Amino acid sequence: MSAAPWFRLHTSDWITATRDLKAAEKGILIDLLAHMHERGGPIAGDHARLARLCGADIRTFSRAIELFLADGRIVEKHGGLWSPVMQAEFEHRKNVSDVRRKNAGQRWAKVEQNQRDENAKAHQSPESREEEGGGGNPPPRSTSASSTVGVDSSSTLEGSRRVAPSGAPLSLRKTFMVDDDVEVAGIGPATISRADSVGFVTVRAEADGRDYEVEVLPGNQLRLVDKTWLNDEIEVDDDAA
Repeated sequence: MSAAPWFRLHTSDWITATRDLKAAEKGILIDLLAHMHERGGPIAGDHARLARLCGADIRTFSRAIELFLADGRIVEKHGGLWSPVMQAEFEHRKNVSDVRRKNAGQRWAKVEQNQRDENAKAHQSPESREEEGGGGNPPPRSTSASSTVGVDSSSTLEGSRRVAPSGAPLSLRKTFMVDDDVEVAGIGPATISRADSVGFVTVRAEADGRDYEVEVLPGNQLRLVDKTWLNDEIEVDDDAA
C-alpha cells in the first residue's frame, strides 16, 4: 500500500496525454493508475477482475488494455501491470524523502555540536572562560537619573503634562494675570490679586473687597475653594493670652 493517499496529477499533462482517448478509455486509465498507487506497485493483470474494478465490461476493458500496452501508457512488470506515470511518482517521492532526511541529519548534527560546545564551556574553569572572553571588567552599570533610587521620575515630565487638583491638564487652562477682571460663582465680579499657585488664583471681590482663594477649572471657570478671607488677621483673646 502506498504511504501517501494522493499522487500528483498535472492537469495540462493529463489533457495532452489523453486527448486521443475516448471517455471510457480515459476512465479506465485513471482507475488503473489509482489502483496501482493504492497498491504501491504493479497490479495483477486479471482482466475480468480489473474490468469490474473499473466499472467496464470485459470487451471494452480488454481493448483499452491492448491500446495502453501498445502506446506505452501501461507496461507489464513482474507479471502485472504498471505505469511509467506511477514509476515517476514513486521516484520523485523517494528523492524528496532522501533530501529531507539529509537536511534533518545536518540540523541534528549541528544541534549536537552546539550542545557539546556548551557542555565543554560548562566544565571550563573561570580563568579559562575569562581568557576566551578577553578578560576585563564588566561594563559599569547605568547611573542615569531615571534609574537612581530616590529620584522622582515625575520631576522630569514636561510642565504641559502636569495636572491640577481638578484633573484638567494645565496646558488646557488660561493663564490669569494680576488685575484681570473675572467672574466667580458665589462671589460675583472680582479682580485677580495673586496668581502664583498652580491651578489656583486669589481674587478680590468687588462686593466686599475681600480676598478669596479660587480654583481654575476646565473651560477657565473659577470655583470658590474657601470662604475664609485670606487677609483677615487671627484675633487673639487678650484674657487667654
